Amino acid sequence: AHDEPSASQSAANRRMPRIAIAAGVALSVVIGMVFVFQQNPTTRPDVQVSPELEKWPVSTALYTALIQLLAQVIDPGLNFDEQRSVLVDAGGSDWKVIKTYILPKQFFGGTSEGVAHLSSSNSLIFTGRETIRKTTVSYPFETEVIVEKAIPQEFAARGYNHIGDISAVVVNGTEVILTSLEEPTYTKPVMVIFAADSLAFVSSCPLHQRHSSLLAVDPALGYMYSTEFMSVSEVLRYEFPSCRQAPPLILSRDGKPLVLQGVQGGSVHGGLLYLSTNQIRANKGDIFAVNTSTGAVQMAMDLVCGMGVSEMEGIDVAQDTDGELRMLVANNFLDLFCTVTELRLVHRASHPAFDSERH
Repeated sequence: AHDEPSASQSAANRRMPRIAIAAGVALSVVIGMVFVFQQNPTTRPDVQVSPELEKWPVSTALYTALIQLLAQVIDPGLNFDEQRSVLVDAGGSDWKVIKTYILPKQFFGGTSEGVAHLSSSNSLIFTGRETIRKTTVSYPFETEVIVEKAIPQEFAARGYNHIGDISAVVVNGTEVILTSLEEPTYTKPVMVIFAADSLAFVSSCPLHQRHSSLLAVDPALGYMYSTEFMSVSEVLRYEFPSCRQAPPLILSRDGKPLVLQGVQGGSVHGGLLYLSTNQIRANKGDIFAVNTSTGAVQMAMDLVCGMGVSEMEGIDVAQDTDGELRMLVANNFLDLFCTVTELRLVHRASHPAFDSERH
């Protein structure tokens, strides 16, 4: 005699073929899209693959295919090629995507966390969870200095294991870089300063908040800015470099309170604090520019590379040697590799950063 299957077993048995069919169809779609893009994956003008990854050309195919697929799911009316070339923000100015650089995870020592421009040496600084790397300003980002275990020993011994987004600022005539360190409970962040030339540890101070993914300084106002990670309704301010707390900036948009989610990076330029987030259009944007005097959002922008496909991380906005305003945004892509997207500002005259500089 055989036992009759229970009702729950019967239901599960009926679901299995459907699940298998759905999984097969999804896999076929992805493979098909990858095949299409892989026909000539490294010739896309807006994608540059690191030489370390060219041995695995499917990286570019997977990146472009999944971004296009998920972008269409999120916004079926999106013109993919047009959206990747010009992105329009609420301030009336345009940012043009120049290139997305695909880099191996090892470049960041694991996952990407931050990026910053050093004006004194015209170099870039990249941070991973424990690594700081100084490179040339242009791709292929040749290494000048690297510290693979950059967390100072006094903090590593206390469990600190996470470096955040990074910023550069001039203190007493010398450029330094600063970032936040966090420990596994995300309740006791500290600010640390490193020398911009050698990446040697210089000093630190505690931060009066729970989570700190970013630190950015506005030298004109003398403030250092940070935020929590989730449910961000204000930008925290500290006097720099003393780390004394100052009243926060209350975020607003069109005169109404604004709450951001998943804030990951920050960079100050021209009186604006640029924030990168993992919002996925929760508030009609994933990159925001906040007036450092009022807290009002003057720009909100969607960047396709951050829409559900990857984890948007640090951001840097700086004036290039040719006078153009450049934005760099770091991402972690499906825990497979990292990307850095480069954008340039067009329609400069209408941009609030330059308006604020003129007044």
